[in-house]
Amino acid sequence: YKRTPSAMMDLKRLSDGRLGFTPSYGPFGIDPDQGYWLTNLQGTSTALHQTAGGLLTDHHDYIELNAATGERAQVSYPIETAAGLLPCVSASNKYSDGVIQEIVGNAEAWRWTMSDYFDPMTSPFAQNFESTPRFKNTGCDVFHINALDREADGDYVVTVRHMDGVFRVDYPSGDVLWTLGTPPSTDAGASQLTIVGDPFGGPKRPHDARLNGNVLTMLDNQAGTGRPSRAVAYTIDVAAGTATMLWEIRNSQVGGATLGSVQRADDGSVLINWGAGLQPIIDERTPDGTRLMAVGLPNSGNSYRTVKYAPEAFDVGQLRATAGGSLTPPP
Repeated sequence: YKRTPSAMMDLKRLSDGRLGFTPSYGPFGIDPDQGYWLTNLQGTSTALHQTAGGLLTDHHDYIELNAATGERAQVSYPIETAAGLLPCVSASNKYSDGVIQEIVGNAEAWRWTMSDYFDPMTSPFAQNFESTPRFKNTGCDVFHINALDREADGDYVVTVRHMDGVFRVDYPSGDVLWTLGTPPSTDAGASQLTIVGDPFGGPKRPHDARLNGNVLTMLDNQAGTGRPSRAVAYTIDVAAGTATMLWEIRNSQVGGATLGSVQRADDGSVLINWGAGLQPIIDERTPDGTRLMAVGLPNSGNSYRTVKYAPEAFDVGQLRATAGGSLTPPP
């Protein structure tokens, strides 16, 4: 552990042993002069990875593509002017778009823009953050990308909280291949999967969708529905055009409005981070719901995402030797 100068989020281990994470100051995005911090376990030699081309860096996800070259995928949210009446009241008539960038060094190598494939007017859960300090000029948050999952062929599976769903983007064409739960894509070739066997009828305000083979997992927050948050898995059958619920693990409480993650670990367990407002934060279960371990925080407390690593990913002696003190900020 290291003390940091602010709340941080999206902590993950990189392939070279460094840790990556980002400051968190609000519903999305960070200070324009900030980005993802990459640091060693000693907390020194901290590097800064931002989005490219003057785009604002978002704090929701970072995917390492090549550690040697600094190639990575990051998210941004350029502010655009709406052509019509937005689904939430915005004095500026502006909205926050969603962009995925692949970046080499500090240069953009590939870009995908959400409004090219989805109509911002169709957002079922658009939120106005204009009254939130630091976000008064962001307008209507119609998409809210909160997770990227990059597949072996380079495609991206993208979670969009305010569109109530998940979709797959072909790389490098950018075509939307299929959607689950979102309003239809404006991409005529996109398949809208039929959800089968789900008593909730699909996700609401989801986080952290991950595709493993043909099984898609996510934290389905169900915020604002009166239903409990849950970890849920679907079997994706693109040829049949279906997403069939495989299993679900519901929280016994109602109220997990945001944050959270689900990871199907290599040992077969399901690691759930229940997000904001729910305890325990870390909850490890078998797929049938049997609890293996739970970790809570005193006096509530929130966590964005939890990732499980094999014990050999870290050296216990090094962790103990480097514990304590404050992180050195990037230059």
